[in-house]
Parts: sequence; C-alpha cells; structure tokens
Amino acid sequence: MCVHALEDSPATLEPAHDGREERPGGGPGHPADLPILSVRETPDVADLPEGFDLASHWRRTQADFHARLHPEEALVRLSARGAARLTGAQARALTATGEPDPELPGWTRAVLPIESADHAEAQFLALATEAEVLSPPALRTRVGATLAAMAARYADGPRVGDTDAGGAPWRTRPRPTARPGPGPRS
Repeated sequence: MCVHALEDSPATLEPAHDGREERPGGGPGHPADLPILSVRETPDVADLPEGFDLASHWRRTQADFHARLHPEEALVRLSARGAARLTGAQARALTATGEPDPELPGWTRAVLPIESADHAEAQFLALATEAEVLSPPALRTRVGATLAAMAARYADGPRVGDTDAGGAPWRTRPRPTARPGPGPRS
C-alpha cells in the first residue's frame, strides 16, 4: 500500500499493531509487515537536512542493500548460454567484470556476487555445463562433489525395471492428454 500526501500536507500512518507483539511465525512482528488501519494528517512537517539529495541517498541505500544481500563473490567461467541466463545483480556484475576467457574461446570469466555457498551451489548447478566455478576453492570443491555424486547416481544408465504405481513399465505409461483450454483470444 502506498500513501501519498498531497501538496504540503504531512500524514501519519498508524499500523494495526505496535509491532512488538509475537507473530504467528515466531519472532517479533515488524511494523512494515503490519496492515495500516488509518491515515491522518498532522501539522508536523519533516525537514530534510540541507544538501540532502534523495536520488543519491537512494542509490547508496540500494547499493548497501545489495552488498549485504550478496556479501561474497565467485569467479566463474560462463558460456554465452550460461551468461544469458544470469539475472539481477549477477547480470550486472557480468557486464561490469566479464572478460573473454583466455583458456576457452567464446567463454567469459566474471566475478559474480553470491549470497552464500549453499545458494551459489544451487545457482551454478542450475546452469549445468554452461558454467564452471573457478573460485573460491571451497565452492568449486563443493560443486564438484555434488556433480560427482550425481554422476555416480546416473552411472548405471536407464533403470529398465522401474515401474509406475500400477506395475506398468515406466516407458509404457500413457502421456497425459492436454486439457482443452480457452479458444484464441480476440
């Protein structure tokens, strides 16, 4: 919900709760999470410090937020397909730090921000063969161990004897039929 004060009329927002009570999910509630019950005008006017530049303040605040969101970095080698799949902070970092990889023509090396080793492992594994973690060494080792475990799991090839719940071989299961959807939109 967004409340805009018209002209020079300041407004006071009153949350439904004071924000200190225990919330159903555990820890204390946060006022930003609570619904607004009413808005009323007050005679108070907020004075901004002299020289305050909202646009600069917003850029600094946003940069600080992203730095806390992605406190670590990884050096990654990416194919063109892998690079095209990056979004958000990682896509911006690719633009800022990406350089042609000296060992693999057509690939790019870039320093990408990461949230944590857990999160980065999942992100880079999702890129499959289109990415390679070069550092930090602990993340590279972790991704390699996961890939080795996956390779071992699939090493025996197709599991021919697998059956569905009704006992039919998995290859003979009928494909689901598409449900008729709405006709073409006009």
